[in-house]
Amino acid sequence: MCASMDTGDYDRRWLTRKTSITKLSYPRKKISYLASIYNNAYRDYPEYADTMGKSVYNYLLHFWEKGTPEILVARCKEMIEGFIILDRNWETRNNEPVGEIHEFAVKYELKGHKIGYNLLRTGINYLTQSGTYNIGLWVGNNNKPALSLYKKLGFKVQFSDIKWTKMEYNDQYKNRIDNKITTYKFHDTNNKVAL
Repeated sequence: MCASMDTGDYDRRWLTRKTSITKLSYPRKKISYLASIYNNAYRDYPEYADTMGKSVYNYLLHFWEKGTPEILVARCKEMIEGFIILDRNWETRNNEPVGEIHEFAVKYELKGHKIGYNLLRTGINYLTQSGTYNIGLWVGNNNKPALSLYKKLGFKVQFSDIKWTKMEYNDQYKNRIDNKITTYKFHDTNNKVAL
């Protein structure tokens, strides 16, 4: 199945790749492969490949030591092309869960194919459909393509320091997501994204 928007505002490269977005059932088995995608994706911005002094493998593994993250992956012919690590309840603010996008990476050579755009949109929708309406993330200040993508999908800058910018998405309508995202539905029962 190929994920695209019903509104007509889609990229034909996304359609021809026959990419689907699924939930990774047992992510620990795939961490080595996700680590290779991570290294590849940060080729232009190695200063933001934040591994907290750990190997990329151990860095990705540490998310399971601290909580219960979920991973959505973009696949084409069963090959993983990108991933997003989500946490539905990273913190609580005003008695409401605040989710977090811990990592988001797409293979470098697939930039421009709308894989990241659609993966991020699906991740936002997945979190809001689970009742998490506030979503945070950190992005490198000089990573202009990522900053632009996050702003395009509704993230707002909260603050910046020398290296990083904190951004948040707030679905103030509680599951009445704007028209750009509503075409995505995530069905956990079959692990597929249905349009």
